[in-house]
Amino acid sequence: MLLNLGAGRNKMDGAVNVDCEAWVDPDQIVDLTRFPWPWADDSVDGVCMIHVLEHLPDTVATICELYRIMKPGAEAMINVPHPRSDQFIGSPTHVSAITDETMLCFSQRHNRLLLEPGNPIANELLGLQHGVDFELVKNERTLTTHWWNKWTSGELTADELQFAMATYNNVIDEFRMVLRKV
Repeated sequence: MLLNLGAGRNKMDGAVNVDCEAWVDPDQIVDLTRFPWPWADDSVDGVCMIHVLEHLPDTVATICELYRIMKPGAEAMINVPHPRSDQFIGSPTHVSAITDETMLCFSQRHNRLLLEPGNPIANELLGLQHGVDFELVKNERTLTTHWWNKWTSGELTADELQFAMATYNNVIDEFRMVLRKV
């Protein structure tokens, strides 16, 4: 079973399209802010959450619930707006800023690396704390059109682009990530 969580009007063929709003005519109506979700442990082959996670108020509980319902080796495709983009800032329904660093908090391998001597623990060790284990197997950042054009025209060096991404708003539109359940 493939779940398209928070599908809205963006239905996916071959998936169970889930939303909390009946007016979008989902296959299944589920409020993703209420736990537990109605799927059995280790029963889901894959999950898509396209611009959904940032709308949910409890990121930790949501990731733990994903872990519970997904089969070992299953993947969750998660796209979220970059927290320093107008796309994120402009919506009053965006309640959680999500980044690739957020997702690394749920990797037990990454958590253990942070525990090694000499490594400053800058992130939460949520994988170890909550008994979940996801690996971030894909991590892409999409640039805004302005910055993409500057990059592809050769107007920017890689160092200049890295500086812009770390410094300015509206450089990155979104994160496109895939988590695999370990």
